[in-house]
Amino acid sequence: MVETEHAPARRVRCVREIGAVAAIVLFVYLLNSNNPSDQEDSRSVISLDTDLPVREESLSRGSPDTGFNAADSILLVSDERSSVLGHGPVDTSTKPIQTDPAIAPADEKTLVLTDPTELTTAGQPTPRSVIASRVDNQIVAGEVIEGPNDEPEVSTDDRYLTPPSQQWISGQMSRVRSILNYSYEPPPNWQKCAISNHFSTHTYFYRKIRVVLTAIPKSGCTNWIEAMLRAEGLLKRTFSAEKLFKVHSMYSHTRIPKLKPDEYGGIEKAISIAVIRNPWTRMVSGYRDKLGPDSAETNGHEKRGIGISIVARMRGLSMAKVHKDNLFPTFEEYLRWLVINGGNVNDHFTPQYRILCLQQAEYDYLVPLEYSAIVFPGIMDQIDPTIQLRGSYDKISDPRKSSSTTKAREWFRGIDSSIIEGLYKIFQPDFMMANYSNFTDSEFPLPLF
Repeated sequence: MVETEHAPARRVRCVREIGAVAAIVLFVYLLNSNNPSDQEDSRSVISLDTDLPVREESLSRGSPDTGFNAADSILLVSDERSSVLGHGPVDTSTKPIQTDPAIAPADEKTLVLTDPTELTTAGQPTPRSVIASRVDNQIVAGEVIEGPNDEPEVSTDDRYLTPPSQQWISGQMSRVRSILNYSYEPPPNWQKCAISNHFSTHTYFYRKIRVVLTAIPKSGCTNWIEAMLRAEGLLKRTFSAEKLFKVHSMYSHTRIPKLKPDEYGGIEKAISIAVIRNPWTRMVSGYRDKLGPDSAETNGHEKRGIGISIVARMRGLSMAKVHKDNLFPTFEEYLRWLVINGGNVNDHFTPQYRILCLQQAEYDYLVPLEYSAIVFPGIMDQIDPTIQLRGSYDKISDPRKSSSTTKAREWFRGIDSSIIEGLYKIFQPDFMMANYSNFTDSEFPLPLF
């Protein structure tokens, strides 16, 4: 009788004791996992020097309470390495820069590369191309670019304000295919691209005007989509700048993967267009618009789940705390996230070459965003000359003086060189597409041709 009366009390007491022990164990575990000096369990630290393979997985704990989106990303330890350029493991190591004592002392201010093959792409030397040393200077073959305290003056030369020819860009794209081990044989096969390329949702076919457009996120895609929808006769209303993003969802039936078999008619004769952008300014734009706390457009909330996962992983915090305290990733944390994932991330941040249909087609027009306003009228003369391209957020006609360029110059010069090197490895094909200038160059962000 007594045993029966006190059994519930004993069970409650037992549960409480077990809970207390579990809480203590959890506290000790978290304390140890956040100890920077404990390198044995490298799961607690994510850095560019870690040998731990990491990968990107979808959040499985999404809920309205936390604001997470199940489609957003979180970094998890894996037994498989992420891929750089989609071929092989991520290499976050950096080779020491070799110097020639006869030319320059091996100090932290002056370094000269003696091995020009460090800067070749598919056998083509790329002077003034992107490369970073293990110290503060930015190095190119045979010359030294200014260090962080020697801000280069913005060029006033008009030479690079004239767009390169499509023939020149086509040659660059051949080199891109070469380093990626891609091959293409005409005619174009857009249907195959829709099947084989995960990112083909960004390629549209407008049947009436016979135009194929690959609209790469953060490369002026919204303005080009809006222009083609008007030429196609699908868009009559005028959206404000704040509402223009709606064109992506309201007219998504023009995306190639959504086309029915009988809707491909005429695609083989279509004019094909894609717009690309200097990777450095695109990275800045992606952060400011989608992840940063100061974005006037989205205040970082459109991709809030991604931002939360970045902060949680980089700072060793719980995602619930990041959400509760309304924390946003810093620009450097965002860049480290890109490197750790090998660029295998959301469409707004992944390398541009992965979104293009490079193995299934040759684009008639591959337009550097920096020249959109100049090139657009000539293209539209073949489609609908009455259509105009809406302007960007920057009202300055010279891309070298735009706000995104200024931000990129300022922000990247404060980033550790090992991160810069990692980013260049991942985005190398994007730089090659138009031989884009480095953020230390006076012509930045223009192509060098």
